[in-house]
Amino acid sequence: MVEENAIVLELINAIRRIRLIVDFMIFIYGYPNSRLVTQILELFAFGFFILVYKSTLAASTLAASSYPLLLCPDSSSAILCAEVCKPFGQISYSIDRGELEISKREKDNIEKSHFKDCKVQSRNEWLCNKVRYDETRRVFNGYEVVQMANGVLSKQSFVFEKSQDIWKEVFQCSKVSFLDKKN
Repeated sequence: MVEENAIVLELINAIRRIRLIVDFMIFIYGYPNSRLVTQILELFAFGFFILVYKSTLAASTLAASSYPLLLCPDSSSAILCAEVCKPFGQISYSIDRGELEISKREKDNIEKSHFKDCKVQSRNEWLCNKVRYDETRRVFNGYEVVQMANGVLSKQSFVFEKSQDIWKEVFQCSKVSFLDKKN
């Protein structure tokens, strides 16, 4: 919230500077001293800064919504995000209109996953799953389940790793904060 207020104050100061620049341009270039021309220029400048403000706010929100990713030994410890889970990387997510995008960072690797047709009860309660199936070879390659419940994002996957020729089961979790409240 403090960062957002600082951005708003910076935006207001930028608008004041634009007003001075517009007045200076009118004086230098001899545009007709029309209030309409001034208002149009101010409107364009204001729109530009609103666009910059929204993109800055979105970038800061994305950066702020990155949480520690933990690796767990089993499904129940992942759902609870228990003490036995160990730090593994970072995770961020966004859910919109029943679609989930997850970005996981493990060491220097970034992996993105997309889930469609999620069952969303609220911003804090949802469930997504994906079946991995090779249509051309008609082969089941695994599944992934991601859910948010009680401030815990948990992810379970059972996927065939072609490079290692093995089935790999992974349980991960992250404690997520809502409205600046840590769980």
